[in-house]
Amino acid sequence: MRRFLFVILLAASLCPTAAAQILKPVKDKDSKLFGYQDETKNWVIAPRFNNAKKFHGSLAEVMVKQDGNKIWGVINTEGEDVVPLECEDVSVNDRQGIILANRYFTLNDPGRYTNTDLYAWGVYDLEGNEIWAPQFDSKPSFNSDGNAIVKDKATRKVGVISIDGHFVIDMVNFGISSSLKGYTVLDSNLNVYTTGNASAPAKGGRTLFLGVVPCTIPYNTDGDDMKAAAYGHRRIGERLTCNTVFCLDTEPSGRTNVTLGNIRTIDGQNIDWGRYNDRFVRLELAYAPEGSQFAVPDSKTGVLYTVAANIYEPGGEFIESLSPEGLLYADLAQGLAYKTSSGQYWFIAGDPNWPGNVRRTTLNVNRMIDCNCVEDMVGLSTSEKNDLCNFWRSGRRHQEVELADIGALLSYDLPAELENRDAVRYQDRLISSYGMFFRRYRKGQIYQISSFRSGKDEGTVKVSDEQPRANMRLEYPTGFTYELRDPIFWGARGDRYVRIVPVPKRYRVTPVASNGLIDDRPDSKYVITFEFRLYEEDGTFVQTLGTSRSIWFGDEEIVGFKDIEWVFTNREPKNGSIRFLSRHEPLTGRIQDLDWMQF
Repeated sequence: MRRFLFVILLAASLCPTAAAQILKPVKDKDSKLFGYQDETKNWVIAPRFNNAKKFHGSLAEVMVKQDGNKIWGVINTEGEDVVPLECEDVSVNDRQGIILANRYFTLNDPGRYTNTDLYAWGVYDLEGNEIWAPQFDSKPSFNSDGNAIVKDKATRKVGVISIDGHFVIDMVNFGISSSLKGYTVLDSNLNVYTTGNASAPAKGGRTLFLGVVPCTIPYNTDGDDMKAAAYGHRRIGERLTCNTVFCLDTEPSGRTNVTLGNIRTIDGQNIDWGRYNDRFVRLELAYAPEGSQFAVPDSKTGVLYTVAANIYEPGGEFIESLSPEGLLYADLAQGLAYKTSSGQYWFIAGDPNWPGNVRRTTLNVNRMIDCNCVEDMVGLSTSEKNDLCNFWRSGRRHQEVELADIGALLSYDLPAELENRDAVRYQDRLISSYGMFFRRYRKGQIYQISSFRSGKDEGTVKVSDEQPRANMRLEYPTGFTYELRDPIFWGARGDRYVRIVPVPKRYRVTPVASNGLIDDRPDSKYVITFEFRLYEEDGTFVQTLGTSRSIWFGDEEIVGFKDIEWVFTNREPKNGSIRFLSRHEPLTGRIQDLDWMQF
């Protein structure tokens, strides 16, 4: 009897009710629209959607088309809007009890940005109540602790939020990444903190995140495609510090011996870089008055432009215009020359780590900058010039520039920390076992490979007269990138050096699917890539010059790398060539091939 009653109760609990009925999305044959039917194939929610997804519990994502655009929302089993159909995208996560919606909103807070209509991601509970208003650049991904790293759509600053609606780390930082220790935070003052609660500095105190060049001063494009296109080209928009920009005592031409002085104001006074030398100058494309000798026309519209130079406080407050008009004057082997409205010539170093105490140097002019049209003056490529015809179709660049006014030289990032303890031990073992990782390679010991030939007993590598260049890449959060292949600056006394650093990563699938030098021995299962890092004489990291996935050839005194096509050696080239023992040439791409390097 008890068993019979249990079966009856169980059956009753499984019967669908009006509140828990099973609804399926069905396409109506006549209207071609989607609605929802119950198990008896009766319409519970009439067909009115262009697309409809299955219910997650009591909620479903639906879509309608308006003026050719797909508009999404979320409904309940009664067909009522939980999140109105006004979103570019929605996602129901009933396991975490939230709805994520990429929803339209208008920025009207002068502290963030003005007069800009946007779509941004917000977070809602399963009843449609707002937990986080639309403000995030991408869909928040909450971890098991209920926290997510997010980026502000307007300011592009980064923080950490909780799923219940409070900030774990405020959105005022340039970058945040998760680590074994919690979060690594690059704050607005270029300090790096490793913390779980954004309150404790990383071990060792204040750490300068070398080479990252953030610029958060609103770059006013006036809705102008050309101003947006110029951003990031020829140093326009970058943060120029006191050890990057100098005044020349003579006009640069050909090979010129110059003295580097402090740049000056319009009145000829040396500028004040601030108590901590943390003010900065920025070149900005601006409109030029008619008849100006510093005016350059747009070849398509005839609009006249000039390049202004303004100085700012480290927080972005405008101080004054050092040159309301100017021209990009010449490409130099060491950087760029800029001519101001007062007739000064500035040298802008290509290396942001150029030491401030260098006052006498030789500049080499590669070519004069063509100022017949602004497209050539700012260095646009052919494809970028063509994109100017329709910038909205090519990604709405000028709106994105206004929203994303942050740039960083990625190749100057600090080396990534190895978090896997086995990988750290393995890296230490490699460094201690192979002499190539101990050596300090200086200028004259690194060559660009021109060609390579392998014989039966000996091989020959021909080296180029061209000096190896740092593989630098300027990238903005919009995805816009600009390649910079500048000569390596070896320091004021030429005492910087390069180290080859093996970086192990454990492969998860097969060695074939992984990039790098493979070690498939049972005790490792690592793929090794190589980073080429530049250091000061005292061991201070300067920048990462490039990376390689494999060794190309070598013997005990020479090693060449693919991808970057550099050769490291203590040997002097003879007639532009260096010989090596080809029997030591590793072609299989496996770590055992390093055995010929072992001391």
